[in-house]
Amino acid sequence: MKTKPLLVASVTLATGLLIGACSSSATTAATTTTPKTTAATAPAITAAPTTKPVGSGPSTTTTKPTLASLDAGTILATSASFKTLSAMLTTTGLIDTIKATGPITVFAPTDAAFAKLDKALLDKLSKNPSALKIVLRYHIVNSKVLSADLAKLTTVTTLEGGKIGISKSNTKVMLDNKATISKADTVTKNGVIQVIDTVLIPSDLTI
Repeated sequence: MKTKPLLVASVTLATGLLIGACSSSATTAATTTTPKTTAATAPAITAAPTTKPVGSGPSTTTTKPTLASLDAGTILATSASFKTLSAMLTTTGLIDTIKATGPITVFAPTDAAFAKLDKALLDKLSKNPSALKIVLRYHIVNSKVLSADLAKLTTVTTLEGGKIGISKSNTKVMLDNKATISKADTVTKNGVIQVIDTVLIPSDLTI
């Protein structure tokens, strides 16, 4: 019989292919890795990135503007920590004021600062746009006031007309003996933002 060698060769070839396939599958499984996860970072005052075209082709590059190139209104509106303040400024029309040429200073309460405010008072302000506007104007100054300037002052006159009292406690600057500047001197295109931890309420406010 002359068919035996041919049969043996066929079996040998099939066995080799099967072993090779199994080896390939094992290698692929061994080299498969589990995707890594990235931890979330805490929010901060940052400038939102912008994308600009490169040349005439479809390629693009992402650039991040500096805070000093943006106005105070834009910075607050795009920062995660000032959603409440930004919404109130928009509602009262004061967002345009802090986007203007300036120079201005915004004493900016964070969302956490608004969360500390008495709920009954916050509810009254939300239903009284005139009173809300007075409170917000009390946080804006028509000049650029840096922390070095605050260290030399005892009061600063606000856009609302009232004066914020300034005092020093160790290395901290206090406003109306209530609010502390938690992040100083965020310089903007039209002035400066001083982040504060408490909402300031004019002493003569009536609702």
